[in-house]
Amino acid sequence: MDRKLKSILFLLLVLIGLGSCKLYKKPSGPIIKECRIENDKAIITIDRKRIRYNEIKYVTVGAVCHPEKVEEIEKQLIITALTENIVDFKQGNTYDIEVYWFGGHILASGIYNDNRFEIIKEKLYYN
Repeated sequence: MDRKLKSILFLLLVLIGLGSCKLYKKPSGPIIKECRIENDKAIITIDRKRIRYNEIKYVTVGAVCHPEKVEEIEKQLIITALTENIVDFKQGNTYDIEVYWFGGHILASGIYNDNRFEIIKEKLYYN
């Protein structure tokens, strides 16, 4: 084969290879799927695909709370922390929601309505 034909075949193989590769797409959407207060407990549900974490040190939902239970269920990280009536949540007020682990944290703000927080902004940080 001459050089031109070899170049065309090589280019064609490269294009076929690139077309068949599945490119990694960074997950999008909210990190904190849900945050609610239930029976004096803050329950935070996080999209597990969006973060790399290790042991959860503490969470903040209006005030600092220590995690009582951390579980992974179907690609969701569910953190339960006792609020012990530390904060008197008022309808329509904005509260800070933070999750800290060694090596990173999520900072968010949410508007409290009917025992749930509507997340209005959030940011993921890695140290």
